[in-house]
Amino acid sequence: MKKTTLLFLIMPFILAVLVRVIIVNCFSISGKSLSDLEYKRDVLVKDNLDLKKQNSYYSSLNYIKSEAQKDGFTAMFTEFLEAPSLAVR
Repeated sequence: MKKTTLLFLIMPFILAVLVRVIIVNCFSISGKSLSDLEYKRDVLVKDNLDLKKQNSYYSSLNYIKSEAQKDGFTAMFTEFLEAPSLAVR
């Protein structure tokens, strides 16, 4: 076999190892491993979902309050809606 053919066969493996080493070192320089970054991503995604649920709750509450005010209900009714923990007691 010629040297150039052997070089072309081995070169992709060498490049793959070099790229992997460079990527791992870039994340290690900042003091964070890849698993730490994945964990933080998962936490941020969960927090984002929690915020969306909370935003949906408050937008629904605002809609109910506006409908109650249109219908002439008292402010006491809307205060009751704002405190669901009191309603459970």
